[in-house]
Amino acid sequence: MFFTILLILISIFGIWGVLVWLRKTSWDAVHRNLLDLEDNYKGRVIRRGFASRPIFHGKYNNFGLTVNFSTAKSTDGRMTYIDISYEKSGSLSLSISDRKWLESQDAGELRDYKSIITDSGAELIIRPVSVEAVQRLLNKKSFLDLLNNFDNLAYIFIGKSGVISEFITREVIKETEFLKMNERIILIDKLIKAVG
Repeated sequence: MFFTILLILISIFGIWGVLVWLRKTSWDAVHRNLLDLEDNYKGRVIRRGFASRPIFHGKYNNFGLTVNFSTAKSTDGRMTYIDISYEKSGSLSLSISDRKWLESQDAGELRDYKSIITDSGAELIIRPVSVEAVQRLLNKKSFLDLLNNFDNLAYIFIGKSGVISEFITREVIKETEFLKMNERIILIDKLIKAVG
């Protein structure tokens, strides 16, 4: 009996150890990817612990930029969110959200919005459309063309204090490679310029 219990405990600790090692290995790869941001932008990658998620703090076009990560359970399993905060402000406040993501958040009834279907088939919700400047923006082809490039978007909020955004992924290592991250950051900057 004692040996059975001991074998079960060893198995549990072994499985736990493998899971911790896999998590560490994954975040190590993301950390290496973010070092490319550190090399190309003014900034620094911070990692607070053995298997913790890295965070990038830096600047893009002299505005503060932060990249960090969060996870959440969904009906499709555990999802990773790439969180990008950018301190460049827009002249008006608006949010752009993926409809499926928004509905999964139990956000309540949607009001004061317009739905846009991107070339990839994603349905984006833009709010508030009661604001005349947002209505004008929705009539600009350049703005709508930018929206087609936002793949895996959960949401982006542009306000007078800056931008916060989240992108959903199952392939966080691939999605944090420099070319992809640089493309996203440039796209966010272009969106702010389009908003005005």
